[in-house]
Amino acid sequence: MSGMNGSTVAEKFETNNLLIIPTTENKTKTEKVTTDIKLVSTSIERTMEIARQEIIPFRTSKADKMNAISTLNQIASKKNMSLALLAQKEILANFSNECIHILIEYFFVGNKIFSATKYMNMRLSEVVKDPRFISNGSLKNMLLSETKCACEQLCRNAEIRRVTELK
Repeated sequence: MSGMNGSTVAEKFETNNLLIIPTTENKTKTEKVTTDIKLVSTSIERTMEIARQEIIPFRTSKADKMNAISTLNQIASKKNMSLALLAQKEILANFSNECIHILIEYFFVGNKIFSATKYMNMRLSEVVKDPRFISNGSLKNMLLSETKCACEQLCRNAEIRRVTELK
């Protein structure tokens, strides 16, 4: 074979470049594709093997059951408390700030939730003795009637009773 102007070196150079580069690219691409296909089929087969295996049930002890019940009771208690606080907030929105301060001071547990038990035991006997009412009789009567009305509404609310009742 003769190349341009009788040169054989250029022809050899051209054929070597054309033959070597495409074959190496094709081989690596082919290997990657086959490797990927093999991995996919292997993972599908593994998933099928796991699905065919027998499932062993989880064994629980009595302590595990008691912990689960305790956790559920705590969640229910928190839910009841949030419902009671929401109902309490709605009821107290209708009353004056002075009335709310008296309620918090005398009838709330931890300055957070109204205690129907405290109200039933004490009624307004302690509130009447409050020194703030000594000088102003009309304020005393107005605040006592408002406080009594607020306490009665709070006592009638089912969510608040559910949280504050002793079991």
